[in-house]
Amino acid sequence: MVDSEGTIQRCNRAMTHLLGMTHVEIEGLSVKELLRRAFQFDPQEDVPAQSTEISSQARFFRMRVEPVFVNEVQTGSILVLADVTHEKLAERAALVNERLAATGRMAHTIAHEINNPLAAITNLLYLLRDSVDDSEVGTSYLAAAEQEVDRVSRISRQILSFHRESATRVQVNLSDLLEDVLALNNRELIDRNLRVTRRWDAEAVVCGFPAQLRQVFSNILRNAVEASHKGSEIVVKISNVMIEKEKRERGVRVTVCDRGHGILRENRHKIFDAFFTTKELKGTGVGLWLSSNIVHEHRGRIQLRSSTRPQHSGTCLSVILPRNVAEAE
Repeated sequence: MVDSEGTIQRCNRAMTHLLGMTHVEIEGLSVKELLRRAFQFDPQEDVPAQSTEISSQARFFRMRVEPVFVNEVQTGSILVLADVTHEKLAERAALVNERLAATGRMAHTIAHEINNPLAAITNLLYLLRDSVDDSEVGTSYLAAAEQEVDRVSRISRQILSFHRESATRVQVNLSDLLEDVLALNNRELIDRNLRVTRRWDAEAVVCGFPAQLRQVFSNILRNAVEASHKGSEIVVKISNVMIEKEKRERGVRVTVCDRGHGILRENRHKIFDAFFTTKELKGTGVGLWLSSNIVHEHRGRIQLRSSTRPQHSGTCLSVILPRNVAEAE
């Protein structure tokens, strides 16, 4: 409640929780002073008219002022403050996801369209090999051309396989799938000068949906890349695990570790929540939430270890999947 002079007379408990201030700290302040203290926001007028949006420390608020009339004379106002951070992040996530979906469809179309020309070029290079004079230089040029065409063809197949989904669960070789994910994120790895250490400790085959699992590991890898310091290392490990010793149920653990800044302790239980992000509007907050849902649909689980200690910081995310989904069901 705000009087005609713009001074706050009373506030409810929700307001104190929202601002992290007590009743005593809020009541008696002018609206302008409250906004300055709580948000470092300096409005042009003492009681801002109508609706205003404010951002502060990765949070977003909508402030609304409703006038109070007695006998057609305005005697004060009601100040309403709402935390709309999730709403803002949801809008951003929807926009980003729409763009990603459009980009994915375009990449799929391009990869599909270039397959036939690539096959023709490969055949022509093979025929040209027999037509070129027996010179070491010409042969080396042809070999280099064939290698580059083969590389483009391999990237095309990876893009197509990334977006192609099977109708039923199939046997998925996780080491092959992770190689595809690493190849598709190779540019980001090169740009940040990151080393990838592979530790394939198991012949990892699980029953699942390949495109969904690619999405899971691509999300996790991208997070590791973004968190990593330039020139550092990312470790990707595959190992055998026993999910439930009593049932002797076998599983596979895939772990992605970075040597980045780590996740603050107070944020670790939130990272799988929808729309939670530490990147403000640069992140959507849906990647790990979606990954967690996919892993649970495969009857698996995700584990997190993280440290923010200087010289020992970093994060490890492990995905544990049963080898046979039917066993887990």
